[in-house]
Amino acid sequence: MDLPLPMAILKGLSDFLSGFWWLALAMILIVGFYFKRFRESSEGRMKWDRWLLRVPLMGTVLRKMEVARFSRSLGTLLHGGVPLLQAMTIVRDILGNQSIAEAIEPIRNGIKKAKVSPSQ
Repeated sequence: MDLPLPMAILKGLSDFLSGFWWLALAMILIVGFYFKRFRESSEGRMKWDRWLLRVPLMGTVLRKMEVARFSRSLGTLLHGGVPLLQAMTIVRDILGNQSIAEAIEPIRNGIKKAKVSPSQ
């Protein structure tokens, strides 16, 4: 009697790994090395952070954590007497997700323009 397809795939994978475990380990190390280099580059970090925000459930939790970190840090800095524009710059650097941190810059620039332009 033939094995069902899932069992045949599992047996084939087991046979491969028992004979070529060193190849699987080498591939994991190589992929890990290149993934680490990818995340350390600014473009790679941005792509990774954007991808994390799109992951169901996890993205929502990460977004809420970053908003809480942003709000708490900005409130603490403003309460301590730091000017708003300087506080926005500091908070941008504190955030762990570069995609969200990048979104702060247009807000900061809008505040800067509003302060510089004459009152109407």
